Amino acid sequence: MKTNILVVDDEREFADMLAERLERKGFSTAVVYDGFEALSWLNGNSCEIVLLDLSMPGINGIDVLPQIKKVHPLVQIVILTASSDVNIAITGMKLGATDFLIKPVAFHALLAGIREAQARKTSHEESLRMIEISKMASFGVLAEGVAHEIMNPVNVMLTTAGWVEDLLKDNLAEDRPEIFDSLVKLREHGMRCKDIVAKLLAFGGRIDPTPKPVQINDSFATLIKKIRSRAEELQVDIQGDFSPDLPMISLPPAEFMVALENIIDNSLDAMEENGGVLRITTSLADNCCHFKVSDSGTGIAKENLGRIFEPFFSTKDVGKGTGLGLSICYRVVKGLSGEIKVESKEGEGTTLFVRLPIPPDN
Repeated sequence: MKTNILVVDDEREFADMLAERLERKGFSTAVVYDGFEALSWLNGNSCEIVLLDLSMPGINGIDVLPQIKKVHPLVQIVILTASSDVNIAITGMKLGATDFLIKPVAFHALLAGIREAQARKTSHEESLRMIEISKMASFGVLAEGVAHEIMNPVNVMLTTAGWVEDLLKDNLAEDRPEIFDSLVKLREHGMRCKDIVAKLLAFGGRIDPTPKPVQINDSFATLIKKIRSRAEELQVDIQGDFSPDLPMISLPPAEFMVALENIIDNSLDAMEENGGVLRITTSLADNCCHFKVSDSGTGIAKENLGRIFEPFFSTKDVGKGTGLGLSICYRVVKGLSGEIKVESKEGEGTTLFVRLPIPPDN
């Protein structure tokens, strides 16, 4: 299938020639000559990549870019700019552009930028697809857990309703306090059911791939609050060493949080029987944000280390894991041009390392 590319540039001769050369390379192209026309075209058509000029009359590229990403978050945008607009181009990267190229751009460099955009789009799509598959694969376990959670308050409500019915058959005046207490209990457990259903609706929502500024330390802080009660139940001590120098980094927050949750859940699962220590460390080095998550759990057998990022591969007992958690993490990190690796010794624990590059002038 051909990749669809939209060329947006007010220099008509340049735009037409660029589209023609891309057609010869096997791409399907369309050309528009200003920002308003680009937004109108995208309203009725689809493409994978937009080559976007920054300096255009009417509405410039830096204003068009967020409007495109808002409606078409998976579309990859490569900025074409004059050297004097480099600082503005970097702003465009923060708004979600894949890359920027300085005019006059060599055609081989443009092709390399397009290939990079194709790879990023494919990686984003795969990570979203894996997340959705994970939801479906986990549905049986989820349904069983939800049924158990809902049946507890429902049973209380049914028993209490029967008790109220018995009281009403007797002398109402004498039993009014018990009736009111029972009605309060019905309301409380009804609200429990409502909360459980609300969580289910949130679980079923799609993951938004739109990049936004994220502080990784804050993401971990939010996640630690969420898992603290489970950690206490498992007798797991959570330790953190968070670098104060980490900058904000542009990435899809919801997608990134799913990856972090899978990493932490795996660590807690590994310490389910004997408890232990969960240690989270963040640092800044080589213009990259680094973090590692270590546990003192059961570890991973040497023969399985090479397969842990494979979809559906799991070392857990049947019914306790879908084998998608680390595969999702791998796709998300690779989609951010990062690296992820694991070190583990059976019986001693596991450490997962992640490196995420910081965009220029982030």
